[in-house]
Amino acid sequence: MSQPHLSLSRNAVTGLTDVLAVILATPGIDPGHAYEVGYCRDQVRRHLPVIEGLVIAGLLHEAPERLALDQEAQAACRWWASALIRAIICRSPTPATVDREVAAWPSQAMPESRRPSGQA
Repeated sequence: MSQPHLSLSRNAVTGLTDVLAVILATPGIDPGHAYEVGYCRDQVRRHLPVIEGLVIAGLLHEAPERLALDQEAQAACRWWASALIRAIICRSPTPATVDREVAAWPSQAMPESRRPSGQA
């Protein structure tokens, strides 16, 4: 029996990995939490198992409370957590659900100034 998946667009994959990379680069992040964030970032792909989407949404939901993130990063975490939960609840066989969510967030959920170096 195969696992249900979320279909993510390339833009959604990029936006989500950017947010996770910013969290990972947070000064003073606990090594255990850094491992968890890095693992989640490595799991993001176009066809994301629903269970992984739920884990990532939970991590993003908790990040603003667990880490010293600036307001932009906090807003991005909350937005992505909400977008993933909505995509899971309204699971669609196409990337349309998450694409609409990504289009609604300015700069793909993370301003260029906050993106990790080397990513545009």
